[in-house]
Amino acid sequence: MFELLALLATLGGFTWWVGNPNRIHPKKNDKKYPITPPSPGERTSPLPSKLLQRIHRRKVGMTGKYTVWSVNGGVIRDEVDVNFCLGGNPARYRYVPKGEIWVEEGDPKDVAAIAYHEHMETEVMIREGKPYEEAHKEATISEMEFRRKQKRKNRGNG
Repeated sequence: MFELLALLATLGGFTWWVGNPNRIHPKKNDKKYPITPPSPGERTSPLPSKLLQRIHRRKVGMTGKYTVWSVNGGVIRDEVDVNFCLGGNPARYRYVPKGEIWVEEGDPKDVAAIAYHEHMETEVMIREGKPYEEAHKEATISEMEFRRKQKRKNRGNG
């Protein structure tokens, strides 16, 4: 199986990063758009402003001290990070500017839940110093509870 993937990757003209969950889109390299978690104190996006303009769709609102942006996930996957899925935050991804949370365009209920998840994940990583994997687990549990509360609230209004 690995040989087949390696062959397909070679034929596609790019190197396949096996076992690296942070591999980026084959058109870019990790030196240009690093996606690994930033070092402490390093919280600025390396993305050019023209690319950020194509990524940002609209400001959705605020969660805590973070501005929530609805973003174009297709542009992110094509130009920056092929693994971008639903949302991102500056504690996890260097390419998300400090003070922003990104949520892929979609159903407003999902946008709210994903923004909540990203906020919780960011706070756990920054305030508690926990690694992404632990922060993601905690944020997922919080997101599930948020969705349950949202569902109960909607039932009460319907």
